[in-house]
Amino acid sequence: MTRFYAATAIVLVAGLPAFAESIQAQSEITQATVFLQGAAVVRSVAFDVAAGQHSIIIDDLPMQFDASTLRVTGGGDAAFEIVSVDHRITRLPPQDPRETEQYRTIAAEIEALEAQMDDVGFARRGVMTRIEVADGRLRMVEALMTREPQEMVDGVERGADPQDWAATIEVLAAQMDIALTARLDAQADLRPFDAQIEELRADIVEKQQELAAVQLPARERSVATIEIVADGDVSGELDLSYRVHHAGWEPVYDLRLLQGEEAVLDVERHARIWQGTGEAWEDVAVTLSTARPSGRMAAPHMQAQIAGLRREDTVVLARPQAQSVAEPAARMEVDFAGSPTLGFNDVPAALAQAQSVTHGQTVTYVLPTLTDVDGDGTVRQTAIDARAMAVTAQARSAPRLDPHAYLYAALENSFAGPILPGRASIYVDGAFMGEAGLPLVAAGEEVVLPFGAIDGILISSEILDRQNGDYGLLSTTNTRLEAYGLHAQSVLEYGIAVTIYDGAPVSEDEDLEIEVTSSVAPTQRDVDGARGVVAWTFDLAPGAQWDVQFGYEMSWPGAAQVLLQ
Repeated sequence: MTRFYAATAIVLVAGLPAFAESIQAQSEITQATVFLQGAAVVRSVAFDVAAGQHSIIIDDLPMQFDASTLRVTGGGDAAFEIVSVDHRITRLPPQDPRETEQYRTIAAEIEALEAQMDDVGFARRGVMTRIEVADGRLRMVEALMTREPQEMVDGVERGADPQDWAATIEVLAAQMDIALTARLDAQADLRPFDAQIEELRADIVEKQQELAAVQLPARERSVATIEIVADGDVSGELDLSYRVHHAGWEPVYDLRLLQGEEAVLDVERHARIWQGTGEAWEDVAVTLSTARPSGRMAAPHMQAQIAGLRREDTVVLARPQAQSVAEPAARMEVDFAGSPTLGFNDVPAALAQAQSVTHGQTVTYVLPTLTDVDGDGTVRQTAIDARAMAVTAQARSAPRLDPHAYLYAALENSFAGPILPGRASIYVDGAFMGEAGLPLVAAGEEVVLPFGAIDGILISSEILDRQNGDYGLLSTTNTRLEAYGLHAQSVLEYGIAVTIYDGAPVSEDEDLEIEVTSSVAPTQRDVDGARGVVAWTFDLAPGAQWDVQFGYEMSWPGAAQVLLQ
């Protein structure tokens, strides 16, 4: 079948067919592209119309979305034209609820429940009659038992036979037993009727609440009206796309490092998806995008800065702040790829991986299965992809601050797109070490990641010398000497590169002189721009050890004091 696609007309063409029909239609969410903040949603609606002009009314849109981003596309088995689309928040026309089929159905259900409760009540009254008869029998027996003892006394005076007393007592006891048994049996038969009546009463209350809800004013509806024109009969589908703000996703990672001569890092990337639009996404083809459609579109413009001097008769000129030129956010065209189904075999479960597509600097991940995401902000976590990477392991330590060595892994991002900032769960040789934050790492960029303390490198430090003194005859010069021993020893079964950090004070005063000494020349000075910080990087073989003596001596005039910041 040939499928025709319709484009939205800008101007209503002349000579439209006179026939017009309004069609009420229900839509369903089929696709969603979720950005780090916000989402682009596509909902589809099928239609079947005859030749002419028609209004397709869709009243199940979310109450909150960016209406300015609403776009409509579509296609069918014959040519048609989308003339216009509008959106409004409206109420359904008022009507007498008693005239609706829903009202009449609920009212009939209530009437049937009440009739059923009457029938149960009638049966219950029969059981109550049995209880009343048993109570009457008991009252008669109790009255006889109150009267008979006196009759027995009077009979003795008249010479009555005592055997008559025993017969009388036997008769009264038997009658009491009959009455009590009858009452207990009737009370047991009463319980099911009471439970049934209680259940029916609860059902009636529930139905009365439903009836009251039907009589409430119609709730507001988010309605889109799409005008189309068809030259002939058309069966097709319209796709409504729009953006919502209350949605997003964030990456989370599992980093699993296996140590050894050739260390390997398994990187698993997951996504935490959420949306708070108030409507659930059920069986939706979800695509994750690294784009930020709500971010800044242009660089800020620097303004001229004018400097002045403060004098008694002048005023300091204010310093203008940098300003940016506001630009409207660019509309993003989103392409939605199909979502393949996932097959199942009798093999161990594997990580379902998304298909990544690169658009310049933007990467999208098409999830492999249709996804459900609740509309109340509940987070849905799903896998993106996984990859094993060869890494270079190294150890770092600052012995005078912490007597431990820490494991690091240097790697190159071999994913198609960037590694986004996010939290990572760290595992080393299968053991959970903790969590760390990952920075933004562009594709092909190298990064060094921490993996916690490493027990196979023994680190220690000691104070070799510490002196304070002065010298001089006419003027006094103060001195301070600090000397340390730094040690590293490996008990690993493989070699590893180790970096040891330390540092000495830096003088910014010409009267304060600082002389730094080291038994081994540092491989780095002023590490990461920190003046005075030095580092030694070396390869530590299995069972080997490394030592350095490091220190400094300060001298300054006796009238001054040294402040270390």
